[in-house]
Order: sequence, then structure tokens, then C-alpha cells
Amino acid sequence: MTTDNNLDAMKKASWRSAIITLLSFLLIGFSLIYSAVKLNTLQQEVVQKKTEIEQLAQKKQALIAEITLKEQSLEEISRQLSVLTKIINIVGSENSELAKQAIEQVIQTDTDVADIVPRIYIHIRNELQREGAKRIVKKLQEQGYIVPGIEKIEQTQYPIRMTQIRYFQKREENEATEISLILKQLGVMDAIPEHIPGYENSVPPRQYEIWFRLDSNL
Repeated sequence: MTTDNNLDAMKKASWRSAIITLLSFLLIGFSLIYSAVKLNTLQQEVVQKKTEIEQLAQKKQALIAEITLKEQSLEEISRQLSVLTKIINIVGSENSELAKQAIEQVIQTDTDVADIVPRIYIHIRNELQREGAKRIVKKLQEQGYIVPGIEKIEQTQYPIRMTQIRYFQKREENEATEISLILKQLGVMDAIPEHIPGYENSVPPRQYEIWFRLDSNL
């Protein structure tokens, strides 16, 4: 009896040991699986965070570039204001020929002025046109054009049949057309853009001339 009891006790102990060992393996297995899943999750989070950091770095660079452009734009605006101040002081002269010479001097000093400020020189045919030309000058100045003055040219010197907006750079046709439209709004219905070739190298950019015909009613 005692021997049988001992065998039964040994079997039970063996089963317990096997179950405990199996449970231990299962626990270890589950722990490994959980750790692997957790590690994979953490790795994905690290990759995501790195991506977010890279995106933030790119956004930072883009913002720095944008700020740089804004600063350059502000510098350009300040420069333009300085140039405009010079031009405005020049335009204050009542002598159109003197104003023209002064503007040309500023352009020679600062070649960028020509690209910044469009200039229009007005030529009338008789004194009866002067008051109407002054009204046109005011409108053009409101539109951002610099108009140094009004010069009287005799019809016999340069006879024309239509009011001309003369431009000297082929690429400036659109702006010359815009000027002609302004004149038409003011009642000068025969105003047309007229390209004058051969002056591309001698006349600065954005310089225009308005030539009224003798019988233009301004």
C-alpha cells in the first residue's frame, strides 16, 4: 500500500511539474509576443515622430525662406519709396524740360528706377490744349504714372493724324495700350499705341510719350 501511495504521489508531483513548466513556457511565450508587438509599436511611433520632426524642419525652412522673401520685398519697397521721393521732388518743377533732364539724371544714377517708375511725357500742339492736358496729367498721376510736365510741339514739326501713345520697347505694348484706354475714358477717343522702333538701347524702359494731334479736343 505504501508503495502504491508513493507512486501516486510521484505521478501527481510529475503532473504538477509538467503543468507548471507548460504554464511557464506559455507565459514566457505570451510575454515574448507582447514584447515583440510593443517593440514594433514603439518602432512605428519612433518612425512617425522622426517623420513629423522632418516635416517640421521642412516647414521651418519654408518659413525662413518666406521671411527672407518678405524682408527682401520690404527692402525693395523701401528702395522704391526712396526712388519715388526723388521723382516726386523732380516733378515739382514747373519746367518740363528741366524735369525731364533731372529724371534722366536720376535714371542714370540708379538704373533700376526705369523699371520701377513708368514715365509719360506729354506733347500738345497749341495752348488751347493745355488745360485739358492738365486734367489728363492728373488722372495719369492717380494711376501711378510720373508725368514731368507738358511740352508744346508745333504741328509742322511732327504732323500726325491720330493721338499717339508712343512706346520704344516692343514688350511694353500692353502698358501703352492701358495708357490709351485711360485717355479714351477721358474723351480722347483717337488715342492709339504706336511703337517707335530703333530706340531700344537709347530710351530707358517704361518711358512713354503722348502726342496729341492738332485738332484734338481735350
